[in-house]
Amino acid sequence: MGFVVLDEQDSNYMIRKLHEQYNNWGLDINLDKTEQLTIGRDEDNMCCQMIKITMKMKKLIYSTIIESIVTYASKTLKVNKKNENRSKALEMNFWRRLCGLLRLEHVRNDEIQNRVHRSKYITDTINMKRLIKNT
Repeated sequence: MGFVVLDEQDSNYMIRKLHEQYNNWGLDINLDKTEQLTIGRDEDNMCCQMIKITMKMKKLIYSTIIESIVTYASKTLKVNKKNENRSKALEMNFWRRLCGLLRLEHVRNDEIQNRVHRSKYITDTINMKRLIKNT
């Protein structure tokens, strides 16, 4: 199992919540076997210095995991502006994190898309798949 978090505090929160939920189901997490891999922009963290993920690999992760989950989930969502905006926000949050940017830096979505060389939003992919399905 894996999950993406912002920092160690987020990680501890997620592990605690998983542990609580697993206990409700009668399962237990073996904390001795639990591994944590951190990828980010913290220079003090050794994992960050050892692992270099190229933009090509980040795009592959996006298309295989994020895009497939969102487009699959979109089959059951109503087509409206609110859900389109949520999908765009999720996508831009993903690219913003992978570029190492914070929302406090106020970098526009257009600029982020230019940095990652993307010309379309995930909503364009969703709409295209819906058109193909309906024909």
